[in-house]
Amino acid sequence: MTTTNNKSAEEIQAEFDAYREMVESQTQAMLDVVAAVAVGNFDVPVEVPEGIEVLSELTVGLSFMLDELRDFENKQDTYQSAIEERLDELRRVNHELDQFAYIVSHDLKAPARNIGALVDILQEELEGKLDEDTEEYMALLQQRTELMHEMIDGVLAYARAGYASKSIEEVDVGYLVHGIAKMLARPEGIKLEIMEGEWPTLHADTVKLAQVFNNLMENGVKYHDKDEGVVRVRFVEEEDCYQFLVEDDGPGVAEEHFEKIFSLFGQLQSRDKSGSSGVGLTTSKKIVEGVGGEIGVESVVGEGSVFWFKWPK
Repeated sequence: MTTTNNKSAEEIQAEFDAYREMVESQTQAMLDVVAAVAVGNFDVPVEVPEGIEVLSELTVGLSFMLDELRDFENKQDTYQSAIEERLDELRRVNHELDQFAYIVSHDLKAPARNIGALVDILQEELEGKLDEDTEEYMALLQQRTELMHEMIDGVLAYARAGYASKSIEEVDVGYLVHGIAKMLARPEGIKLEIMEGEWPTLHADTVKLAQVFNNLMENGVKYHDKDEGVVRVRFVEEEDCYQFLVEDDGPGVAEEHFEKIFSLFGQLQSRDKSGSSGVGLTTSKKIVEGVGGEIGVESVVGEGSVFWFKWPK
């Protein structure tokens, strides 16, 4: 502003009003830019005002910030595009792996059946003619053949678990769990207790949900290391899901093995000792995560384990 000497009050007021109008106009222009940026518009033009040094510097800084934001947005678009390409590639590879596992395991079933049939024939034809060691070898061969069948079936189940569900329906979970319990073979000393009361009804694929329950309940019985014990099945309702728990008082699992037991063939005992394919937990994990749920274990060695999974409502 010019000096106020020899100016009338009206002239001074007029200059002040002009200065205030310029400040308000330039301030509003910067506010408009900030408002546009706030809603993601980084292409808004920024004009550097003249006459007010502080506002000019603020506008220059705002313009620089916008340039940085535009550069970041461009890079973000590039990164997002790369991520989407990687995800598409990963989905394709996973789909191909599932198909490969299905085809290979399916093609292995025929020769495995033939081997089993041949062993049966040899045992019948040579009954009473073999020495003790040879009979032991034949029994071991039969056992390994049966285990091969289980592993092939396990791989098939794992591959199928990745396929989209075709039969979504209302599932009475309590009825489902009681049905599995009736079919589950278990030693006389191992009890199976199911939580009393009304169980939830889920909108789910009955076969896949049953497969998860069966795997967890069967493991609780199969791997129990005591003559007497209990396997309990219960649930807890949460805000957006139901958490189902299968508890046992068996041998337990060391914490360093929590991740391993959910990996393909990641069992802790040898297959000769366990008689298991080691695919059940992996398949359960794939099914549960496929519907947006979670699965895990809590355990103390020597005290037992709690295998749990969360299924969305």
